Amino acid sequence: MKKYLSKDEILKAMRRQLYVFLILILMVFWGFLYSSNRVNELQHDVTTMKHELDYAKGRIEKLEKK
Repeated sequence: MKKYLSKDEILKAMRRQLYVFLILILMVFWGFLYSSNRVNELQHDVTTMKHELDYAKGRIEKLEKK
């Protein structure tokens, strides 16, 4: 036999699906923000290391000249 759902049951089910969908959207958004922030931090670290290496290279060349 077919079971007919009432309007309230349908609305409850739709509401639950909407909440799950919103939670998933928030998780994806948070993951994107976390990933992009981490990439920016890594780029900053790489730039800092390059500057430190350039400085050390310049110091070594200066010391070799003496």
